[in-house]
Amino acid sequence: MVTSELQERVQRRLGQLVGSGAEAGLQVAVYQGGTLIVDAVAGTADPGTGRPLSSRTPVFGFSIAKNVTATLAHLLVARGHLGYDTPVREVWPEFAANGKGAATLRHVLTHTVGLPAMPAGITPRELPDWTAVCDALAAAEPLWAPGTAMGYHSYTFGYLVGELARRATGRPLRELLREWITTPLGIDDQLHFGVAPESLPEPARLTGEKPPPDAGAGTVLAPWESRPDAGFGNTAEILGADIPSVGAVTAHGLAAMFDALLRGELVDPAALAGMSAVAYDGIDQVLGTPARMTLGFPAGRIGAPAGEGSVAFGWPGGGGGYAYADPAHGVAFALTKTRLTAGFHTASSLTALLADHLATPRTSLGAFSAPGATATPWEATAGALQRIQKFQLCTVRPDGRPHVTPVLAVWAYDAMWFTTGDGEQKAGNLSAEPRCVLSAGTGTLTGTDHVVEGVARLITDRSTRDAAATAFEQAYGWHLTRDDGDWRHLGDAIRTGKVRLYRVRPEKAFAFTAGAEPSQTRYRWTGPVDRAD
Repeated sequence: MVTSELQERVQRRLGQLVGSGAEAGLQVAVYQGGTLIVDAVAGTADPGTGRPLSSRTPVFGFSIAKNVTATLAHLLVARGHLGYDTPVREVWPEFAANGKGAATLRHVLTHTVGLPAMPAGITPRELPDWTAVCDALAAAEPLWAPGTAMGYHSYTFGYLVGELARRATGRPLRELLREWITTPLGIDDQLHFGVAPESLPEPARLTGEKPPPDAGAGTVLAPWESRPDAGFGNTAEILGADIPSVGAVTAHGLAAMFDALLRGELVDPAALAGMSAVAYDGIDQVLGTPARMTLGFPAGRIGAPAGEGSVAFGWPGGGGGYAYADPAHGVAFALTKTRLTAGFHTASSLTALLADHLATPRTSLGAFSAPGATATPWEATAGALQRIQKFQLCTVRPDGRPHVTPVLAVWAYDAMWFTTGDGEQKAGNLSAEPRCVLSAGTGTLTGTDHVVEGVARLITDRSTRDAAATAFEQAYGWHLTRDDGDWRHLGDAIRTGKVRLYRVRPEKAFAFTAGAEPSQTRYRWTGPVDRAD
């Protein structure tokens, strides 16, 4: 049984959501660095019978199962069956029809292959017929040339990955899932494609209003492809069919899978980097919204502010479920729901709890504090870091000698940010050794001096640079924004990439307070340090 402050906070939140009637049944699981830190559940698996939901009850999920499918695609590459740039036609010759000959696994993973919707004639009734669906996809004409645009591939994604897997290995995706993921991780009863309901632990029963007949009308996707239906997920034939864009899963199973990914049990660090690196940034031609995709997953996490620069990746699901992996914090999160709802309000509220937990350090007094001293609250230290306008940056030269220089830096989005030019000494130092220290002192025998230790990560993502530039302009005001400012146009230089922008998420920080009762307050954050590019 998991016991922690975070577990209690999440369990309390689930109870509130179910108690208010907003939700019927919820599972939440969180791993960090191989440790299960949240395993919470609330509500019923079947409101008709009152059967309680457990953390091991499978819940049918829409699109949240794409997390499993995309992971299996990376394992196909890791095990040498395919390459990311392998043309689909090499293992599936029929797929080259109607201008799809240039399509690759990379296009499939980034939803740029051009087949977002099922071909005419494929309805929910035909989905269990694997051969019929894949033959129709192979013969279909793409909406755009592969790789030239991006659009959400609702149900087609699972069949495209699954048929590539079958052609490359001779085995269906459900067998690879069992052999490569669930059996090695001890979660055989928790992640399923195409398993007969009688061989499962009794799955939860979905609830939610049936979508109106014209839901999704006028879009690229058919109504049934764009709006989840509880009746669909409760059907025995669908639960038993191999449809790898949807599936019966538990939050614990999804989180355990992502945790294994983060710890290198399933893929090597290079493959993991590909899962978190943005491979497409533009407009989704199906949904008409901005889209940022890694290889196989949406980039970032739901509810993250732009300045956080999240390297998390993971699929939400129609009806409100969500799962993601966060390499920066070593965290794997998953939420499953039995009530299908519009939007991701529940997911956002829970990921906000987790983000708050990760941003709050453990606080302790150092050995050199006075007997009556008290620790400086982190909120006070964070506020001071926001007000300080000049820091000393300590880096290490390639030959091991230290290098110290003053820098402008800001505390924003739970991290320190600073800039440098390409040819400066600190830029070369950080390229070889990204660990660094930022400090600021009062220069007197009173007051509080501050030290932040961490890894400097070079930031290239435009949206993160934009948010950081705004934070600099807010912190330094006219010095950056007016033509007579000392560092005029620095904000624009950050936005356009004319200077290097670094983010330091703290691993440790210190507040040294002088006075009648001097104190040395130490702050430590959980999880791994941020990684350098």
